[in-house]
Amino acid sequence: PTISIVETDASGKTVNDNTICVGGSATLTASGGTSYLWNTSETVASITKTPVTTTSYTVTGTNANGCENSATQTITVNVLPSAPTANSTSLMYNGLLQTTLDLIPTSGQSISWFNSLTGGVNSSKPQGINVGTYNSYASATIDATGCISSSRTLVFLEITKKPITITADAGQTKI
Repeated sequence: PTISIVETDASGKTVNDNTICVGGSATLTASGGTSYLWNTSETVASITKTPVTTTSYTVTGTNANGCENSATQTITVNVLPSAPTANSTSLMYNGLLQTTLDLIPTSGQSISWFNSLTGGVNSSKPQGINVGTYNSYASATIDATGCISSSRTLVFLEITKKPITITADAGQTKI
């Protein structure tokens, strides 16, 4: 038989790029035989693996006539970036929209903002007009691999009250 391996990612999408990020999984499906034996000792057509380092998987397929053929697929495991380093900001109220400074990502990386520590929806860096604290969470992505940091960094903007200054007019009196 001819053995071909089709790789799918955790969402079931066919990727066949032979790469995942640390923590990701790949499903390898062999075809062309009536029985299969993987180098992992599994005897099924499809296996799902979550390797932590680059790993090769070999399957041997046997057809109804007893003929055998093998195929090997190497899954490259890419590292995750560290969560971005950020400094939160404290600014005095000025009546205008204020925001934290832009995060400067490591070369080859980009920053994404979210409204919660895990899950959540895309957001923007913390910004606000009124006195209070505004939070967002930042993650880093390696642009070349698409691998995203496994944790997010809390970044906040605190807008504080502006002090009131009262100056007395020297020519005025109050009784």
